[in-house]
Amino acid sequence: GVLYNGHVLEVLRLLPDNFVDTIITSPPYWCYAEGHEVLTENGWKDISQVERGEKVLTVNPETMELEYATVTATRKWEYKGEMIEFKNSHIDLLITPNHRMYVYYKRPFQPIKKRQRERGKFSRSVAIGYFVEARNVRKGYITPKTGWKWRGEEPDYFILPSLQTTYNKQKVFYPPIKIKIEDWVAFFGIWIAEGSVRGSKGGKKKVYEITIKQKEPKASHIRELFSRLPFKFREYIGGNGVITFSIVNQQLWHYLSKFGNSHTKHLPKEIKNLSPRLLRIFLEWYLMGDGCIKREGTSQEEKSCYTVSTRLKDDLTEVAIKIGSNVSYQGNNKIVFLRRQTVKLAEIKQTRYYKGWIYGVEVDKNHTLCIRRNGKIVFSGNSLRDYGVEGQIGLEPTLEEYLNRLLEITAELKRVLKPTGVMFWNHDTNKIRLCDTMQNYRLVLRMLDEQGWLMPQKGPIIWFKPNHTPHSFKRGFTHSYEPIFMLVKHRKYWFDLDAVRVPHKSTMDEYIKKLPKSPDNKTNFEAGAGIIKSSTPDAIARRFALGKNPGDLWTIPTQPFPEAHFATFPEKLVEPMIMSACPQWICKKCGKARKRIVEHRSIERWELSKDDPRYRPARYDKKYQQNNPQKYSEHYTLGWTDCGCNAGWQPGIVLDPFMGSGTVAVVAERLGRRWIGIELNPDYCEIAKKRLEPIANQIKLF
Repeated sequence: GVLYNGHVLEVLRLLPDNFVDTIITSPPYWCYAEGHEVLTENGWKDISQVERGEKVLTVNPETMELEYATVTATRKWEYKGEMIEFKNSHIDLLITPNHRMYVYYKRPFQPIKKRQRERGKFSRSVAIGYFVEARNVRKGYITPKTGWKWRGEEPDYFILPSLQTTYNKQKVFYPPIKIKIEDWVAFFGIWIAEGSVRGSKGGKKKVYEITIKQKEPKASHIRELFSRLPFKFREYIGGNGVITFSIVNQQLWHYLSKFGNSHTKHLPKEIKNLSPRLLRIFLEWYLMGDGCIKREGTSQEEKSCYTVSTRLKDDLTEVAIKIGSNVSYQGNNKIVFLRRQTVKLAEIKQTRYYKGWIYGVEVDKNHTLCIRRNGKIVFSGNSLRDYGVEGQIGLEPTLEEYLNRLLEITAELKRVLKPTGVMFWNHDTNKIRLCDTMQNYRLVLRMLDEQGWLMPQKGPIIWFKPNHTPHSFKRGFTHSYEPIFMLVKHRKYWFDLDAVRVPHKSTMDEYIKKLPKSPDNKTNFEAGAGIIKSSTPDAIARRFALGKNPGDLWTIPTQPFPEAHFATFPEKLVEPMIMSACPQWICKKCGKARKRIVEHRSIERWELSKDDPRYRPARYDKKYQQNNPQKYSEHYTLGWTDCGCNAGWQPGIVLDPFMGSGTVAVVAERLGRRWIGIELNPDYCEIAKKRLEPIANQIKLF
C-alpha cells in the first residue's frame, strides 16, 4: 500500500485517470472524559448537556481576549484506553492523548529563540498562544491561569426598573431610578454577601425591608456608600456590636427579591457582563462581606470567600475569570483567588487507563473552551479537527464554501475512479463543523446533478449503530445511524454480491411452506413465488443458493480505537464494501476484472459435511422427513472468468482520501487488496503505520 501525508487535492491530482477500483471514505475531533463542565452564557453546564446553538466562553489564543462563541457541534464516544491527566491545585483535566492543549512556551508573549524557530520546534514566530496535542506536551510548555481580557459593558448608570403596584385598592406607579453604576455594583456586592430582604406583615401593612449587617470598621464604609444611594436608610446597633443597616423601599425590594435566599442567591447577567473595572469593584465589596485575606501584602497572599449557594459560587468564579484572576474551589463552600499565573504542564502530566464516555464540543471561533473539573478552571482546546495547516477542509466560514471544497475533491475522485469502480461516501451530518441541516444530502444531490455521478440504489445504505451515542436533544429523536452513499460513474460497474451474501433465517423448504397454496392444496411455485417463474425446488435453490442479499440496513456497532480520532470506521463496516466492490484479481494487461463462476444445487442433510452442525445421518431424515423435511442450498465457486491475455493478475486498488487512523487500509491489507491512503495529519499517519506494520507486506510513505 501507499500512504500519502499531504493535502487530499494535491495528492489526487498526482494520480492518473481511471486508476482505482473502489473509494471508501468519510470527509472531515478531540475530547474530554466525563466530569468536565463548560462555562456557557447561562452559567456552568456539564459537558454532556451542552447543546448546539448555545453560547460558551472562549479565549482568543493570540490576544487572550475573552469572547462568547456559538456551539456548532457536540459529540460523544465510547472510549477504552490510555488517557492523559494534568492535575494539581490549579488544574484538573482528563483528556484523550490527541486532545489539543492551549499552551504557551515559557511565558506569554516571550519571543522564541531564533534557532528554536529555525528547527521547526514551534509553529509560531513568537510565543502567542497556540495548540499542541496532549501527548506531545513537554518541558517548557505552560498554560496560563491569569491575564484574560474581557470587554464588558461600561454604563454610567444603573436603572432600577419601574414598578406598578396597588395600595389601598389604588394603582401606584414608581418611576425608574437612576443610580451611579459604581455605587450600584458596590451596593450589590455587599448586599449579595451579607444582605437579605424581608417582607413580613404587620397588621394590614407589608414591610419591604432590605437589611445588611456588619461590624466596624467595615460598617463605616457601608454607611458612606448608603449615603450616596437615592434611598433613605437607618441603622441600629444590636448585640456584639453588630450594626444593621435598613432600607425600606418597595421598588428596590421587588428587584432584589428575585435573586434568591442564602441557598439560592445568584448574580444577574447585567452584573456578570460588566467591564473588568466594575467587576473588581463588585468583587471588592463582596469580599468585604464574606471574604477573607491571608498573608496580606506578601507574595503568598491568598483571598477567599464563602457561600452556601451553588449558583452564586458559579457566578463568582465567572466574575473572577472575567477580571483575569486565577480561581478554584476548596471544599464545598470556599472559593480561592490564587496569585499563580501559569501552570507547568510537563511536571504534572501523567497517563492513566480510562473506560467510559468521552465528550467533544465544537465552537465557531477561537477553538477554546473554559473548562472546570473538580473545581479547577482552565482554558483548553475544543473538539475541532484543526491541523494548523493552510487550506485544510472543515474550517470554511459558510456551508456553501464547505460544499464547494468537497465538490472539488469529488470531481478528482471521479476522475481517478475506473468506469467499473464504486465509491462509498460516508458523510454524517453531525460530524462537520457547519451545522446547517442535511449537508450530506445537499452535497450528494449536487454530485449527481453537477458532476454526473450515479446512485444505483434507491437511497443510501443505513449504518445503524446499536451502541449509538445518547443525545441530549429533547424535542426530537436520538440520532442512531449514519448514511453511506454508494455512487458509481457508469451503470455497468463491477459488483460481487455473492461475496457478501448472508445466510437465510429459514431453510428452503420452510420458505416453500409459507408460499400460497393452489386449489388442490399443493404448493404452486410459479404463482406463490411471485417474481420466481420456475416451478421446482431446484430452481428456487439456484436463485437463493448463496444466501440472501444483506440489504441496505447494516447493524454494526462502533469500534473504539484509543490511539486515533474517534470517527474511525469499524472494520466490519469496511469489509463488505471491499469484498463486494473491489476485485480480487485484475488483468495486468487489459485491466479487466475476473468474475465469479458459481454452481448451485439443493442437498439433503445427510449430504452435508459431518463437521456442519446441520448434518444428520440418512436414517434420521428417513424417519422424520415427513414431519421435518429439510433441504439446504449449497454453492460452489467453480472458478473465475479469464480475459485470455495470460499476463497475470493483481489485486484491485482501494482509495481512502481521508485515511485517519488507517482502518480502510488495515481491512484492505487483510483481504489481499492494494490500497492508497491520504492523510493530512502526520500524527495519524504514524498511527496508521503502527497499525499496519504487523500485517502489511510493504508500506510506502510519501
